[in-house]
Amino acid sequence: MRKHGMLAAGLALALSWATPAAAETIIFDVNGAGGGGGMNASVFDWAPGNSLIIETSPTTARILFQANLNVIQSPDAGGDFLNGTGGNFFTLVGAFDVTLSAGGVNTVVPGAGVLKIYADAERGNNLSGLGFAADPGAVEILSATLTSGGGVFNFISPVLIPPQQLDQFASAAPGEAPGDNYPAVQTLSGTGAANVTATVNTFNPFYFHNLVAGTTVAFTNSSQIDPYNQANPSGTFSNNAIADGGTAGVSSVGPTNGLGNNIIAQADANTSFTGVTAVPEPATLTLLGIGLAGSAMARRRQKKAAKA
Repeated sequence: MRKHGMLAAGLALALSWATPAAAETIIFDVNGAGGGGGMNASVFDWAPGNSLIIETSPTTARILFQANLNVIQSPDAGGDFLNGTGGNFFTLVGAFDVTLSAGGVNTVVPGAGVLKIYADAERGNNLSGLGFAADPGAVEILSATLTSGGGVFNFISPVLIPPQQLDQFASAAPGEAPGDNYPAVQTLSGTGAANVTATVNTFNPFYFHNLVAGTTVAFTNSSQIDPYNQANPSGTFSNNAIADGGTAGVSSVGPTNGLGNNIIAQADANTSFTGVTAVPEPATLTLLGIGLAGSAMARRRQKKAAKA
């Protein structure tokens, strides 16, 4: 990424901005029963997780993302779903390519990346980086191909803010060690955000009751920061959003995150959907049937009147 030149410009990573359309409510079944129990869901709010930028050439990079669900927001009063309720856990995993430009505005390579949502019986482990993709017991419930996106991530000059410890997350989720898990790794301070859009290719209808292929997924990375303060930095990532772990995380950034070829950052994101085709509820179908029957009866009366 030519770190020194980009740092001199105050930029470590940027993507061309994409503005998603207004989100729509979908019908989502948290246990995948399919036969009922679907909730109205407007936004999938993901807990602070991890992103990794891997330089693949002086002008290209691959971005990896992984996070646990925090909550599914619902427009229904008291209808929000908290991740893990009833033993139902969900994760979001992404892997996509971008082009890098010296001017600081870089673009997602259309079709060269995916976003996937998995259902699992346990939470993904941010510290190890395992349990987010296709680990044993996980079920892929949605896959979408990236079409466009944009964002920016700026590192502050080390002259203004000296490097500090990468891992400043004091507490830990179940199964994760608290405190500084990487005492030998420092980081430059940085902030950023991003918007990415993707098109749904496949989905599990037992979870997503009213999606269709071609639905747009809006991925909004509203907060991307260094050092970490709400999650543990990940030791591994999935390179393709399928294989669980396998790609080095923290160990790939060097002794000071922001000065090597790779960059790791805490990322907080959410997803929403547009272009959804609603499935009528039984009452709606009944009313529709009555309406069609009434129309047919009216036409028959009109024909009889015309003959008379």
